[in-house]
Amino acid sequence: MTTLTVRAGPFSIFFTNINRKMGLRGHSHFATVDLYYRADAGEDSLGFPSFACTHAAIQICLNEFCAKVFRDHTNERVAREMFAALATFEHADIARWAIPTQLVRLDLNVRGVPDALGHADSFTTYTVQA
Repeated sequence: MTTLTVRAGPFSIFFTNINRKMGLRGHSHFATVDLYYRADAGEDSLGFPSFACTHAAIQICLNEFCAKVFRDHTNERVAREMFAALATFEHADIARWAIPTQLVRLDLNVRGVPDALGHADSFTTYTVQA
């Protein structure tokens, strides 16, 4: 038996974290988020209902999640907490499609830029899977 997943994204975000254990002062990152939802079973299975309104609902959730400063957080911890928030996220524009959705994976793709902290000039992906 095969499993079908549906990827929604990438969604653009911006977040700020501080990590005193690593000696990193407050700094901000641009990132993208990809969400993977398991489709229901069967040949005619349906996955996440990918429409303008459902993507907008996710973007609002992500923006609200990232509005705070993540104190003493690594990017790994931000990814884990983001997964937990989105795994339980409900919105009327998603529920109206009556398609069971189950978040099974989140990719947080963080863009590093050359800075005084020594970040790499590239993306690093943090993947959380159920």
